[in-house]
Amino acid sequence: MLRNCYCKYYSYLRKILAFFALLSGIFSLFITSAPAATQYYRLILTEMPTTSMRIGWALIGGCPDTQRIYYDTIDHGQDTSAYAFQASFTASFFHQDMENYFCQLEGLQPDTRYYFVIAEDQGISPRMWFTTFPNTRAVHPWKAYWCSPDSIETTLPRKQIYQQISHRPVDFVLIDGLSRLQTDEGWRQWFQDWQSSIPKNGQMVPIVIAGNITADIQYLFNLSSEPIHTYPLTSESALITIADKRMPGKRFWKKTPSDIFTLLHTSVSNRALPPQADVALFSSFAEAALPPNTFEFPTDFPFVEMIWEEGRLRMQSPQQKTLWEVYATP
Repeated sequence: MLRNCYCKYYSYLRKILAFFALLSGIFSLFITSAPAATQYYRLILTEMPTTSMRIGWALIGGCPDTQRIYYDTIDHGQDTSAYAFQASFTASFFHQDMENYFCQLEGLQPDTRYYFVIAEDQGISPRMWFTTFPNTRAVHPWKAYWCSPDSIETTLPRKQIYQQISHRPVDFVLIDGLSRLQTDEGWRQWFQDWQSSIPKNGQMVPIVIAGNITADIQYLFNLSSEPIHTYPLTSESALITIADKRMPGKRFWKKTPSDIFTLLHTSVSNRALPPQADVALFSSFAEAALPPNTFEFPTDFPFVEMIWEEGRLRMQSPQQKTLWEVYATP
């Protein structure tokens, strides 16, 4: 359980100290030079990316109850009083020796840039921003990176990928292999490296977790343990991630629109592509020959760029060489 500044078991002295800390914290919200007591910022793509987004961070000091997210469609820097909207954290987990907090922003406008800061009683985070996904029927392109499990596990390749993201931001990053991380030191290093993916202008790229949803992933990214997650990317395309080789059943497909281009991702599979899916993406495949309309991510690349535009899905190497492409069926 996370700390609570107003726990009834605190002594009177700590209550008094907390009160004065709160007063000083309110004053510090207007001082942009105060260092933040937050770190390890992460943006997690939700299953309603046109109108919501999930922000995660770790608290390293100060009072949890004073934390606020200030956000707006206008950039106000670190001036919290100028932001039109504010929200409190919606979930919290003490896990892997970190105080992890999350804020699920709802009711956002599609295809809109939002600026935000995280303020608490000891300071204000850097100003960051993200863009919600569009929901119109017009054809919208998108770009994403798939990161290989081996690269995500290893510090140097991982940093190189994140530097690539900071220089060439994409709409989201599909990360496979995080289920291999197990220690608090390993996770802290991973989050520290991920910080380098945020460029100086503060643009954050949403994360989509592929593969098995371990307890670590549940608590560090505020994800459910459900084996199937659906992410509508545009009104014409959607990504479905599957864990444990559990292919969706008929009930699932009945709820999925049949007029969208469906990408199905699973870490390991030797099954045929479900007829309701247009493309299957595998991190590894157990059979010698791939079924039609399937792509196995190559193990010799740290990442692969995925590009959807004009009804075509294209896979590119880090050197931007086309590896595979497929067109949506009219």
